[in-house]
Amino acid sequence: NDQLMVVNDHLDKFEADCENMAHQLQTLSETHLSSTKMSLLEYSGMTIKETKQTLTGFQAVCDTTKRYSADNDIQCYIVRTIRKQGKQPKPERFHYDLPFTLQDIKNGDLQGSNSIFDATLDQVMKIQREANNKDVAMLPVPAIVLVLISAIQRSGGYVSEGIFRVSAAKKDIDRLKAQIDIGNYQVEEKSPHIPACLLKQWIRRLP
Repeated sequence: NDQLMVVNDHLDKFEADCENMAHQLQTLSETHLSSTKMSLLEYSGMTIKETKQTLTGFQAVCDTTKRYSADNDIQCYIVRTIRKQGKQPKPERFHYDLPFTLQDIKNGDLQGSNSIFDATLDQVMKIQREANNKDVAMLPVPAIVLVLISAIQRSGGYVSEGIFRVSAAKKDIDRLKAQIDIGNYQVEEKSPHIPACLLKQWIRRLP
């Protein structure tokens, strides 16, 4: 009898839980249907509104084209309409200066500047000879090679592992590159990776 009472109690609880779950599912379904209905109504309203605007614009275009046949002077109509909007400024002639001339291309000098990067060895030595720095101008080899090797040595590059394998930060390389391009060879880097990466980049980009 005790076991039967326990079973009956469990059955009563199960039936109550099932009824509660069914009620919750019904409520959830009704909420979902209501939300879907509202979304469809809103979308339908937006579609109708946009369709009306599109039809209005299309009708305006049709009316305009009906006024002017192929025999009419459309150009005069357009010019007259533009002039009604106000005085139009006269367009200025555009000038553009090429970074290098045709003669530069024939000579192989595509830099158009005194940059020693992407230049040939002959161009590098020419830029070096024309530099204001007499110490640099008299060197028989590219100054960038001697300067960067010296910077690598001073910053401990001989005892650092993988100085040509570990890349330095791009902003540091670009900064040192711009410094050397303006003729400033006073390299005071504390990390050997910066001058090492710039030296590797310069050698790789030799034509």
